[in-house]
Amino acid sequence: MPCLLPCGTEPLSTLFNAELLASVEALTIRARRVRRGPLHGEHRAGESGSGLEFREHRPYTPGDDLARVDWNVFRRSGRLYSRLADVMRDMPVRIHLDLSDSLWHESRARADAARVAAFAIAAVVCGHEDQAQVFFGGSANDEPVRVRGRTGLLTLAAALEAAGPHGATDIAACFEAAAPYRRRPGLSVIISDFYDPRGLAAVVEALRSSRDRLLLLRVFTPAERGGASVVTGAAMATGELRLFDCESGAAVTLDLDASALAAYRAAYAAFEQAFDEALVHLGAVGLSLDADAALLPQLEALFPAGSLVL
Repeated sequence: MPCLLPCGTEPLSTLFNAELLASVEALTIRARRVRRGPLHGEHRAGESGSGLEFREHRPYTPGDDLARVDWNVFRRSGRLYSRLADVMRDMPVRIHLDLSDSLWHESRARADAARVAAFAIAAVVCGHEDQAQVFFGGSANDEPVRVRGRTGLLTLAAALEAAGPHGATDIAACFEAAAPYRRRPGLSVIISDFYDPRGLAAVVEALRSSRDRLLLLRVFTPAERGGASVVTGAAMATGELRLFDCESGAAVTLDLDASALAAYRAAYAAFEQAFDEALVHLGAVGLSLDADAALLPQLEALFPAGSLVL
């Protein structure tokens, strides 16, 4: 695949550069079958017609396109057969980027990781004749950023760079806002910390009826597991604290001691297990991304032998 942007190290923004694109050039997302659509692509559409991927021979019947007649078979057998090929279509890809307040809490590390992941997935998609639509904000009035080719990536980089916190986490609302754009089944990618106040069960319920293949990317930092990012600078302290929810503003007073920290860590471990179980319930592909570590090697784990097959 050709370089999507001019090679070199000139930054597209503070988050994205051509080196990032070069590292995803060899990665592909393949669908075993896609629904019939108007655009050509690299995925089998489950229909026969003209194309380069041979599928089968069929006895010629009046009205068949003569251009499909296999004259080599005719010379050998004296019978007319039409040569059919798999029709190759594009796969619509919708990337749902959660930029709720919790991803910006303390530092921009997780929001940055989420935006880079969205950009990298979009680059893989549009590098192989597909088009990505990137949604963020969760409002039904928000138009997605459409990404197809070099110009689309430049537009996406600018939009992601300019993005900021978008309020409370509501994955169901984000997904529902994109419903008018899901005219044909494809791939939906959801990038979030999945700290939905209604719980992961509500997320599963919202996604269960989707006809799309699902890819869920959970962004986290290791400090969250121990409580350090929740109780800033006081993870190992003791005493009475008043904690505020960074999205709702709700407050709770607790006596922070070893047992309280142990209960928090147990709850977080249960949350991570629930995320893994959600992937199973939804038949989804998923990955937890450590925002403090190099992101691309983690994303590459989704692409054994360079390809993610869905």
